[in-house]
Amino acid sequence: MISLRGTLVTIILLAAVAAPMRAQFPTDPPPPMPLAPLEFPPFQETQLDNGLTLLVVEDHRLPIVSIRLSMLTGARDEPAGFEGLAGMAGELLTKGTERRTAEEIAEEIEGVGASLNASAGSDFFSMFTTVLTEHVELGFDLLSDVLLNPTFPESELELAQTRMLSALRLEKSSPGALASRYFGQSLYGEHPYGRQPSEESVESMTRTAVTEWAATHLKPAGGLLVLAGDISLDQGRRLANRFLGSWTGSPPAPRYAQPPTRRGTEILLIHRPGSDQSNIRVGNLALKPGDDTYYGAVVANKILGGGADARLFMVLREEKGWTYGAYSSVTRPKDVGTFQANTEVRTPVTDSALVELMGQVRRMRTEPVPDSELAAAKGYLVGSFPLSIQTPQQIASQVANVRLLGLGENYLRTYRQRLDAVSPDDARRAAEIITKPDSAVIVVVGDGQAIYDKLTAIAPVTIIDVDGNPLTPAELTPTATTLVIDLSQIVSRRDSMQIS
Repeated sequence: MISLRGTLVTIILLAAVAAPMRAQFPTDPPPPMPLAPLEFPPFQETQLDNGLTLLVVEDHRLPIVSIRLSMLTGARDEPAGFEGLAGMAGELLTKGTERRTAEEIAEEIEGVGASLNASAGSDFFSMFTTVLTEHVELGFDLLSDVLLNPTFPESELELAQTRMLSALRLEKSSPGALASRYFGQSLYGEHPYGRQPSEESVESMTRTAVTEWAATHLKPAGGLLVLAGDISLDQGRRLANRFLGSWTGSPPAPRYAQPPTRRGTEILLIHRPGSDQSNIRVGNLALKPGDDTYYGAVVANKILGGGADARLFMVLREEKGWTYGAYSSVTRPKDVGTFQANTEVRTPVTDSALVELMGQVRRMRTEPVPDSELAAAKGYLVGSFPLSIQTPQQIASQVANVRLLGLGENYLRTYRQRLDAVSPDDARRAAEIITKPDSAVIVVVGDGQAIYDKLTAIAPVTIIDVDGNPLTPAELTPTATTLVIDLSQIVSRRDSMQIS
């Protein structure tokens, strides 16, 4: 039997041992170390005779080379009535050349464990592949062949049109896709960023239209060829001159209308009868590429809606239980970008969620940012950035984006330091600049009959259907009519009848 005295002695001894052990293990984390310099391979640059800039990021740690060619054209240069033409050219470019069929192109590039892609963004048309060092000549050969000798087969065009038309029709059943489409149109107006492919524009595309667009706009002058990985500047120059030296010309200078000026907040309601949820988008035009406000804006956006720990998510989902998620974002294309916040909520709380979302945007503009939120946001952004420049593909993409947007040679090297230097007041001032709740575009996709009256208490409302046709408030309520049943259609062993 253990005596009481023995038990007390044991407790005293354990306590005596535990005290110094607790002293050895602090409960608070150590302070952060100074931000270490980012190790980034040096850029080497030269100008080719055809006006193409060659930029090499030399890194011999892995036997891989990423090839990325970007041209100064994109969806912004599509003719009116042919929206989607640049994307169509990108899809068909790899579908056959004068030397190779689509199958042969696929077999050659896949045979070396790689892929070859072409795509059109709003401002830039890009082609890219990543190959082992021993296959870099094949990568250049295939890329130059599809660029300089495409045939744009009629059969491939028809297949691509069918896929695009199916995607556009499916879009009408997606509240998120509808909200994105009409948000861009409302915000940018006749500016190319607001123009979207339609069934009519896709059906109007011909092989001649695709061929002429590519021949006119896919030109080297002002473009950028980035080679990242196991390659030197001399090797890159030799390959570029060999495979792309005969390629000449300049793309036409872009011409387009400016976005409209907003003088007050307006709501565009896309009526989707019977919808159980409402998709909400709120935003405005924001920054251009070289604006120094960008760093504060990135931090402010992370605090407001940049993830599951941000204010919009925590309030609208965790506190209110209205949604599965709520987010915000800041874009920075070649021309003016956007700020937008978005969420999808249950129909009965549409107006409440919109008011709360707008309130959080205003709070970001007016209230000081707590040190804890600022530290968490900057810690995430600074800490995650190196993950975006790990591979040759990522490096080539980042370098191309920085150069094409004119962000400066030291942008990538100093990006983390610039973010880390953002103060609470910097973040608040940036939010004040990039958000305009009193002249915002608001798009709501949902059941108009259930939410129209509540939305009118927030801002003026314009109603359209999913095809963009205008509706009146009266048209939101179905009109009761008499149904006539044709009794002759009621036949034994049949599961349907005609009603008129």
